[in-house]
Amino acid sequence: MKNIDEFLKKFTVIENPLNKKDEVLRILKTSFNINLNTEDVSIEKGVMRIQCHPTIKSHLFLKKDEILSTLNFSITDLNLKRII
Repeated sequence: MKNIDEFLKKFTVIENPLNKKDEVLRILKTSFNINLNTEDVSIEKGVMRIQCHPTIKSHLFLKKDEILSTLNFSITDLNLKRII
């Protein structure tokens, strides 16, 4: 019978999704001067959902292509396709 340590070793490289979210928020703040809270943003399956004031959301959608390209270039394993 194998030890449980050997079994659990393959799970040591699972990334915390909050790290990606914090990195996205940092890039939005420094590059585009957009301040959001971690509760306002959710990222799953290539889609970033943002729940914030409509004026901030309008500002995001005006620069959507630039934001997506910057985020995908800065965070290689993020692979965002859409902002909702």
